Amino acid sequence: MRMFGIGLGGAGGAVLDSIFSSLEGFPAFVDAVIFNTAVSDKAKLKRLVDRFFLFGDFGGAGVGSRWKDSRRAALSPKWSSMFREVLSRRNLPESSAALLAAALGGGTGSGSLPVVADIVRELYGRADKPVLALGILPFRYPKESMRLAYNSVLALASSLEHLDSIILVDNDRVGSRFEEEPREEILLRINEVVADFVRVLTLPMVRPAGGPLKTSFDVADLASLVRSGRTSLVVPCYSRFRVEVVGSSLSFLVQAALDEGPMVEFSGSAKKAAVIFAGPEQSLTPDAILEAKETLAEASGSVDVRGAAAVLESKYVEAAVLLVDPKIPRIEELVDQASLFYDIHEDELSTLEDTDRSEFEGYLRALQGALMSRS
Repeated sequence: MRMFGIGLGGAGGAVLDSIFSSLEGFPAFVDAVIFNTAVSDKAKLKRLVDRFFLFGDFGGAGVGSRWKDSRRAALSPKWSSMFREVLSRRNLPESSAALLAAALGGGTGSGSLPVVADIVRELYGRADKPVLALGILPFRYPKESMRLAYNSVLALASSLEHLDSIILVDNDRVGSRFEEEPREEILLRINEVVADFVRVLTLPMVRPAGGPLKTSFDVADLASLVRSGRTSLVVPCYSRFRVEVVGSSLSFLVQAALDEGPMVEFSGSAKKAAVIFAGPEQSLTPDAILEAKETLAEASGSVDVRGAAAVLESKYVEAAVLLVDPKIPRIEELVDQASLFYDIHEDELSTLEDTDRSEFEGYLRALQGALMSRS
């Protein structure tokens, strides 16, 4: 049971490229493709250069932050047919789940995300294969324009009915760990953290640890975790320490992931939670895994906690934690900023972008309703 990766836009393509670099030798993915409107982003790729596909009639120059231009291009018969042809040829229907990656504050990824998600579902032709998104939130204003907050809110709101789950990564939070480094280096380091998380998450799909406990974590387990009858919002957390530091306590690793490793701020209880470990076999004892699950249950407030482990010859033990539907304050902050941005730029947005106030407020209601249903 393997996944299929789809990168949308420059940032989505970059993070998927990092994931595939990290996954070398661990065949948890059937394949991957990148769809973009800017041809210049192709030169930045390392592993997925030959799987880069340009869409939209923009002369390869991209759409900038104009999400609606990307949405219209993706919906057009010309380019939606291209998506279907490429995904079918690259064996998407043979995969068990799809992971779409996109910067929610950008133009290409935020606009095309729900359209491509629908095409993936159509090609799967069955409801049991989950369609997930890795949604990247922008740096806070003034590091990045408030326009990106506006785009993020619209991308989240318009994707709610099209995805099983959105795994959120906040550039501002993860990037703060590397704030002394140059901007380009910070983005690379963020992508590496995300890639490490996905690598650990998918390792039990191909090399689960042995022993009396269930240590595998396949696509069906992932789908069961994140599905709740609506699009779930997932907080990913990651930690890594040398074997001698962890010792025989995986609980230490879980607590470190929750305290220092969340990729977006959260509060309150999670509806469900899971922890996946990767490391030397001697570190992954049944007692240590059970104790770590108890630690996660207490810390997350969840009564539905899953655990898995994968054997990996390494000097390190790693943990990937998923928290399903806790409160995420950053989204509420983005809603406030998006409202302010629209108030200031209403004339421009209603004429040049063709997003009038009723449409914008409809997106706000959809997102705020989804957030209230989780509280």
